[in-house]
Amino acid sequence: MMFKIIKYRNHSGKIQMTIETDDQMAADFCRFFGTINKFVDLFNYRVRSAKSFDQYQKTAPHKLALLKKEFAEQLERFRSMSGTRIERMRILKEIRISNGEPVTLDRIDAEIRRAKQYEKEDKLSLLKRLHDNGKQLTDIAKTMNLPKSTVARMIKQLRPPEPPPEEPALSPENVSRPKEA
Repeated sequence: MMFKIIKYRNHSGKIQMTIETDDQMAADFCRFFGTINKFVDLFNYRVRSAKSFDQYQKTAPHKLALLKKEFAEQLERFRSMSGTRIERMRILKEIRISNGEPVTLDRIDAEIRRAKQYEKEDKLSLLKRLHDNGKQLTDIAKTMNLPKSTVARMIKQLRPPEPPPEEPALSPENVSRPKEA
């Protein structure tokens, strides 16, 4: 017998199968296809790392730009993966560890949060540039592919806070006196 499917069910859009085999090659074949996605991600990561290796030797601004780029790529990869948040972070951890980079789940979590922060800062910077150039709200919304309400809210964030209205100085005319009974 090559292999036999004992149990098959579709649970929440994912297929679960229990396979029985007495052939080690069939078992290895099934395990290989079960983990192929992780290996493809690892291969792509290593190819990109090899292409940009010489850029790591640049000055600090270049390093920061590269760091932002790596964070953005990691965030994009994180968003494109299926599974729960912790499962996706564990896959990223395995990829980086297999590449020889010791990393913890906390560090990956922090990098993802930082990438989201950089992404937000970049959007605000683009919005500020467009707004300062005199673009209309509708044009900015189309350019940034955001709803107009979101663009309006972001523009409000860019404005400096208005000072509170000044209170009139205390004088005998505007000071209330207790009423006498």
